[in-house]
Amino acid sequence: MKYLKIIWQNIVKEYLVIIRKPAGLIFWIVLPFTILVVFGVSFPGGFLEIKRAPVVILEDGNNQVLVDSVKERISSEYFSITIKKGDDSILRELVAGENYMLGIYPTMSGYDVKTFIVVDNSNPLAEGPVLNTLTNKLKGDRGVFVERINLYKEDFGFVGYLFPGIIAIGIMFISLNVASMGVIRERILGSLERILSAPSPLWLFLISKYLAYIVLASISGILVLAAGNILFNIPISGSIWLVILLEVFTALPFIGLALAASIIGKSEFESQAIANFIAIPLMFISGVFFPVQCMPNYIRTVAEILPLTFSVDALRDVIIKGLGYSDIIYAFGALSLYALLFFILVILI
Repeated sequence: MKYLKIIWQNIVKEYLVIIRKPAGLIFWIVLPFTILVVFGVSFPGGFLEIKRAPVVILEDGNNQVLVDSVKERISSEYFSITIKKGDDSILRELVAGENYMLGIYPTMSGYDVKTFIVVDNSNPLAEGPVLNTLTNKLKGDRGVFVERINLYKEDFGFVGYLFPGIIAIGIMFISLNVASMGVIRERILGSLERILSAPSPLWLFLISKYLAYIVLASISGILVLAAGNILFNIPISGSIWLVILLEVFTALPFIGLALAASIIGKSEFESQAIANFIAIPLMFISGVFFPVQCMPNYIRTVAEILPLTFSVDALRDVIIKGLGYSDIIYAFGALSLYALLFFILVILI
């Protein structure tokens, strides 16, 4: 009975501590409901639901009858069909993902129609259900043959598609969770007051925090990059140095967000709860696991301007597509802007 009493007293003490500072507990209780709502609203029909997948039919002026025939055959709610003349811009749009995944060029082969399909094989939705649906519609009648051409020579698979996103969320979580404890720890140790009363400016203190956490986040990203290449044989099509630079820029906005959370939160528990309350929903709507194109338009509009989305898209462009700095400069600009905004927020708080 003595030990049971001690156990009971300790349990009561823990609950009293939580009740006195309930903010962190509330965040963790609300979090699963938030995830459920975000997931349900973002993917009401499942992430493999096909609707309005952008498809391009190429025509050169001599195959208009074939183009009309193919368009009529595949016209449905599944596809958003555009007819364009074949030029270099079509390939650029496919690489950029603007036309999502497919280019179609119908030609006559004897008495039969032969259709070439250029597939963005870096996109699992394009390679899987969309391609299967399109192929089945084209093969609906006899006399139509479909030949597939992969846009990229490497076969990335679903793990390869996830790989850049996993790097990004790894950096996000280590930045948020480690940095969110920074100011709280200084406050608990009593060193924060000394730092704030010192003659050195506040921005110098913040810069030192940023640099320390950037190194940790970058090391995390490099380790995941190496593991994916060694364990799963995922090729790095672009510059490794560009990937590492992207990892640094990915960490910047989330370090600022975490420092803001550590100032708002009154304890490590609360600050980490705030950080994760933001991070976990971001993970689901930033294209890490599921293409942003699968989401309803009102969710997609928000998802496309999130910092994690810029990071994931840019990492995919470099790692999978082998694009260079000039092709992803938009991501550096967006991540820098977010980093600056969060840095200003930390100073103002």
